[in-house]
Amino acid sequence: MAWRTLAMAKRRGLEGAKRAMQSLGSPEKLEDVVKLELLARHDAGGVAKIWAAQHENEEQRGRVGTHIDAKKYGKFVERVKEAPLFVLPLAKPEGYLTVVLQVQLPRVLFTTLEEYRTHTTAARAHLAVTHYSELAADKGIVLVRGDVLQKADVNIFEAKALLQHMYEFYLNPRKYELFVRKFNQNPASFQFKDLLVELGFWK
Repeated sequence: MAWRTLAMAKRRGLEGAKRAMQSLGSPEKLEDVVKLELLARHDAGGVAKIWAAQHENEEQRGRVGTHIDAKKYGKFVERVKEAPLFVLPLAKPEGYLTVVLQVQLPRVLFTTLEEYRTHTTAARAHLAVTHYSELAADKGIVLVRGDVLQKADVNIFEAKALLQHMYEFYLNPRKYELFVRKFNQNPASFQFKDLLVELGFWK
């Protein structure tokens, strides 16, 4: 597979994604999602519980909520600057679906490889993830919301899996160097089958 071609197209794709993101998923400001002054009264643990409880009622609408430690988010921000594009296999009953993630913080857009290769700058997002860092400095927590936009291809459980794997590969030093950084900085040497083996799809 021409990963080199895909990675070289990332700038065009990210520019298009940036334009499209304005109308995708949830608002970019936390104050447009919750009553920030009330949420800020709680410590990090309380904030996380309130956020989780709120999204338990929204999963049927295709919306998932989680959080990440502010220090980990800082590392994530640092790494996406040099590696704003990656691919992940998403488990399906018939095998897997290859998904492309494009980072343009505070958002991350997920789309299928087929969609991305066909449309690039105009590719439809299947999952839009928004990071809210307003409480990072005072509470040490960053809130995360994922909106499933194409339910025929990605369900709520798969959205959670994509989030988990995204942070796993960007924050784990070994996985970041072997897969994410290589994909962006040296795509000719990237082997998708190695990623499949890492995730247990292929032995």
